[in-house]
Amino acid sequence: MLTHFWTLHLPIIQSSSPASLAAEIVLSTIDSIESQQAHFSHQQQISPKPRERRRIAIIDLCSGGGGPIPAIARAVNASRKKHDAEPIDFILSDLHPHVEAWKVHSAEDPHVGYVPVSLDATSPAEEKIKGALKALRKRRRELEEEDDDDDYDEETMVLRMFCLAFHHFDDPLAKKILVDAMTNADGLMYVYILFHSLLLIPPFLSWYPYGLPYTYVTPFPACWPKL
Repeated sequence: MLTHFWTLHLPIIQSSSPASLAAEIVLSTIDSIESQQAHFSHQQQISPKPRERRRIAIIDLCSGGGGPIPAIARAVNASRKKHDAEPIDFILSDLHPHVEAWKVHSAEDPHVGYVPVSLDATSPAEEKIKGALKALRKRRRELEEEDDDDDYDEETMVLRMFCLAFHHFDDPLAKKILVDAMTNADGLMYVYILFHSLLLIPPFLSWYPYGLPYTYVTPFPACWPKL
């Protein structure tokens, strides 16, 4: 149900689906990071050991059954393909893994992988994330016969992501997430959807029978999302 909500697109009410809007934000963030990397790389050209540009991957924490990530991954990589940019790998994870559901998503997209064991969002184990990236890379090499790249997983910049999940954590746990991200992660992003609904406008018309249209009709504008 939640996945359907993320991918729902009502042409008159919405300019695009919530997942597409989220993909635009992800793309903007990645473009900004890569622009900064290119800038620093240019400045370091005179250095004896210039730093190579790092590839980017995204680990989604609290993925549930997959949520919007498969749709976001498709939109992000379709856009990057149009601009001849390398694709982004997305990794699904959860404290309670939904491995069977994730296998389906991964089989449908060579750039969607998963952590097959429990992953604590407050302190994600780096070796589990690297293991998932290596497994995804290995499967892709087998499918597409990609060139081996031993440094791929070690040099990958991993961004942590929450989609409609951060509110599940109380203040102490949220603080742990932020502190660990600042200490060990390359970046942290979280996505929420804000709803515009006419239900907030006519509460004075709620008496029967005149309030019925506002009770049963106006919830539909809740499908008009903003990020």
